[in-house]
Amino acid sequence: MCGIIGIVGTRPHAKAAIELLRRLESRGYDAAGIATLGDGGIKVLKKLGKVDVLAKAHKRDPIDGHVVTAHTRWATHGNRLEERNAHPHTSKNGTVAVVHNGTISNFTELKKSLAEKGYVPVSQTDSELLAHVIEDELRKLESEKIPHFMLERAVANAVKHLEGDDCAFLVTCSKFKNELVAYRRNRPLCFGMKKGQIYVASDAMALAGKVDRVFGLERGTIATLSSISGVHIEGHNDADIDRLMKPIGISSEEMVLTGYPHWMLMEIHQQVKSILAATEGRFAVSDDGLSVTMEILDLNKELWSKAERIFIVACGTSMHAALLAKLFIESRAHVPVEVVIGSEYKSSQHLINKHTPVIGLSQSGNTADVVDSLEAARKLGAPIFGITNAPTSQLFLMVTSGVLLKAGHETAVASTKTFTSQLAVLALFSVGLAIIRDKGDVGRDRQLLRGLQSMGSTIKEVLKQDEQIKEIAERFAKSKRFIIMGRGYGYPVALEGALKMKEIAYVDAHGHPGGEFKHGPLALVENGTPVIGIIFDDGRADSMLLSLNQAKTSGGSIIIFDTTGREDVAELADFLVRLPKVVEPLSAIVGSVAFQLLSYWSGIYRGVDIDTPRNLAKSVTVG
Repeated sequence: MCGIIGIVGTRPHAKAAIELLRRLESRGYDAAGIATLGDGGIKVLKKLGKVDVLAKAHKRDPIDGHVVTAHTRWATHGNRLEERNAHPHTSKNGTVAVVHNGTISNFTELKKSLAEKGYVPVSQTDSELLAHVIEDELRKLESEKIPHFMLERAVANAVKHLEGDDCAFLVTCSKFKNELVAYRRNRPLCFGMKKGQIYVASDAMALAGKVDRVFGLERGTIATLSSISGVHIEGHNDADIDRLMKPIGISSEEMVLTGYPHWMLMEIHQQVKSILAATEGRFAVSDDGLSVTMEILDLNKELWSKAERIFIVACGTSMHAALLAKLFIESRAHVPVEVVIGSEYKSSQHLINKHTPVIGLSQSGNTADVVDSLEAARKLGAPIFGITNAPTSQLFLMVTSGVLLKAGHETAVASTKTFTSQLAVLALFSVGLAIIRDKGDVGRDRQLLRGLQSMGSTIKEVLKQDEQIKEIAERFAKSKRFIIMGRGYGYPVALEGALKMKEIAYVDAHGHPGGEFKHGPLALVENGTPVIGIIFDDGRADSMLLSLNQAKTSGGSIIIFDTTGREDVAELADFLVRLPKVVEPLSAIVGSVAFQLLSYWSGIYRGVDIDTPRNLAKSVTVG
């Protein structure tokens, strides 16, 4: 996690670095800090809390320089409530400053080795050790009188002492006043250039409006960024770097909150358009026929036609999208799908080979466990694919071919529009795959594609239930537990709804299959416990009503999200939200939007920091 910014240029950049850091605040908000490099050497300012606290402190006590590094922290080592553990960290003599994203596996051994050389850390973090190791390596090089790229060489020697794959950092040294060195082992770093200034970030979106294109550092790469000599990357000349630059794909306007009190609410409402953008130009449907055009399918038809099994690797909200994809694909293309949680990939890798395509789902494209799983699958000979919202992400750049969600930038930690865009893309993928495998059902597939065409209007209908959902959130604002259940497509929606309630309302919410309710979860129902049933028009309503009746008999307050319009559903419900009736797979989108609204308003009534909930980060870039 964590957010990293660096600027090298011909003018002071501290204020600009802090403003860019705000864009990465959802990556970590335990603390924030900057280090400036100028004629007075390295100066550091860091504060606990969000970037705004840092900005106010900088206004009171400004520091500046032509080379600046900045960091927003998501704590993994050391007490997050102690300022000494915030970044940037400096070396023993104060000549080296480091901002770091990741973890150092051999932290204990390295700390002991440095202590024997007289380096005593000030903080409790593993990151500080980097500054000391680099200072130590610089001292060795100075004695050998190596003149060129000395800081880069010191970094190259220093990283040999580090164990663990989760690592990316920026380093400055007061002895080299015009340069910054960037290193990427596994975690993302990119840079762009414009008008003599060089900008670095751990996520390309942070540089929107500053640069038009970015260069993503490859694994194991060290780059020296200088206001005098430009960019130096071993094995790359200027032409190589220019050729490998990628469009940033985000406008600075997307980084501005307008018309809504929170990013999450704005992004919920943006789904009216983002859901259509996800499938625009990717299918055609008429009374005469239908077609699906997706590069991920079109360039690999033989592979997909013969695939014996498909693996989908994902984490968090994307894992719930993967569970729905399993239902989409198996019911249409008739090929088995294995959903693997990224962190548990090793349990399934013995089943993967060149005949088993592996699809990685990650909204940010930088989820560590997903990226690492895809890399492991590639080493086993499996063809790897990706679905993401980020064109400059690790995932998108590493796969054989991929699909961009085109959802627009998403700022709130809780995924909303990227999730529903995933569902739209995956539903479309299932139709295209069915066609390739000669399993298509023209009538049924036409119905799904036309449902996708009108999904923007459908989401508008869901949003009209906002006031009713808001009232439910207020009514149960003090409830300690929510139980959510569904069947078929409703089960993954229940899991996603429970996750949203955990993330945004800090509620102990549980998602269950409706049929499993009496096998344990029923014991959690007390008088007044809110129990949410998801009833879709899929032939499973009667069995869902049986489970909800059991909950009501045990004292539960019954809330139903319903697309059937049946009267017996209304008779059972204490609180009923009628949702638009859609073709069965797309009911998952409808139900998910309703849960987004419920979690948002529940968080509001519980006083939660909606866009940046405690202990979480937008992109989980450490394993």
